[in-house]
Amino acid sequence: MNERKSNGLRLYRVQAGLRQEDVAKMAGITVPTMCAAEAGDLSLKTLARIAKAYGKSVEALAEEASVPLFWVGASPFPRRGEAERFSRRTGVPVTEEKE
Repeated sequence: MNERKSNGLRLYRVQAGLRQEDVAKMAGITVPTMCAAEAGDLSLKTLARIAKAYGKSVEALAEEASVPLFWVGASPFPRRGEAERFSRRTGVPVTEEKE
């Protein structure tokens, strides 16, 4: 299943006047990983690194950059599949809204 879902990370970066290389270096990720993240293929770990590079929480960056999050209790996930796997382990249902 393709979990890619459009997000505003690219626009957010461009509006900040940064290149993919700049954010990738600040986040400690590769440029291809940054490119994939902007295309919607990002893990929670990658989103957390990018958020830290911008000095934001995952939730704040997701809101400001229009990154869809799926919630399992109080835990955010940028991929539904990741959230569903965590949900199966914890027994907590997946929602698209923060509970």
